[in-house]
This record gives sequence, C-alpha cells and structure tokens, in this order.
Amino acid sequence: MVRGTVEKLPVVVDSADSVLGSEFQKIRAHLREKRSQWVYFERNLRMYEETRTYLFKPMQRIHWTESQAIADAGSIILRAAVETLRIRQLDQR
Repeated sequence: MVRGTVEKLPVVVDSADSVLGSEFQKIRAHLREKRSQWVYFERNLRMYEETRTYLFKPMQRIHWTESQAIADAGSIILRAAVETLRIRQLDQR
C-alpha cells in the first residue's frame, strides 16, 4: 500500500527469460559469496526506490513460502517505520 491510500498495488513477478530477469540473475550471482571450498552464503538483497521495494532472493523454494513472505513484509514494514521515525526526529531539530 502507498501512504495515504487504502488500495493495494499489484505485485509484479518477472520471468527469468525476460531482459529484466537476466539482470536479476546477474545480481543473484553477485549475492552468492564463496567463503571457502565448500561454504557458500546466499544473501537476500532489498532495494528501496520511492514507493517500490525490490527483493532479490535465492531461487530455492524455501525462500519463497507464504511464511517467508510474511516475515519479509514484517521486516520491510519495520524498516519503513524506523525510517519514518528517524525523519520525524530530524525534522524536529
């Protein structure tokens, strides 16, 4: 939802065969970090652009479950609330 509205915005999922999908695939490749011969870290990336939030996550199903979506939404909302509070505190100075 956008601040000041009650309507839901559509969720857009791009397929991996689109131009944007191939760019996402490049970003995912950079997010995978090799720490040693057998240890890898899969990282999540969130990008915030005005009223949009982009999530970059590993392609394993466990990262895309309903419960994970609820956890992601909670942390995105928390970040937005903290940022709003920070801006209000700066405005009061």
